[in-house]
Amino acid sequence: ESGKVDFFLANSSMFVTAKVRYGASAVATMVNSRQGQPLKSFGGVIIASDGNDAINTLGDLKGKRFMAVEASSFGGWQMAYKALLDAGVNPYSDFSKLEFGGKHDNVAYAVLNGAVDAGTVRTDTLERMVAAGEIDLADFKIINPQKYDDFPFVCSTALYPEWPLAKVKHTP
Repeated sequence: ESGKVDFFLANSSMFVTAKVRYGASAVATMVNSRQGQPLKSFGGVIIASDGNDAINTLGDLKGKRFMAVEASSFGGWQMAYKALLDAGVNPYSDFSKLEFGGKHDNVAYAVLNGAVDAGTVRTDTLERMVAAGEIDLADFKIINPQKYDDFPFVCSTALYPEWPLAKVKHTP
């Protein structure tokens, strides 16, 4: 907004806002290395505790306590938010509680320890935590599982392009 930078790297949602408001344009899309694999896209994964028999579908989340990363987190909230709305679930009126944990790992731990009934994180979060010995994937249930060719991580949403590197309007 103030013109103090020439380039920026932001999640796709933040980029679209900058494009509309300030005329930013994408220069390149990040190829992210996740557990040794180059990926051009990512998604969101909605999780519940494996022992929670009351949650098996997106519709089952009505009346439940739910945690996301941050309202501005594309993979840690906005993707799941769209999937929920598409399934007829309005998180702001249908959840008994909606809170934001600030970090992807915090959401996974909150689901694991029962602080919330379900949550959402960016794809690859659970696999990264498993590789670090922090969690066991078998302790989680993936809600609304999706499968994509050449995408190696558990996922509950559509896939979206990775973060764009963008230039501001005044940058040639």
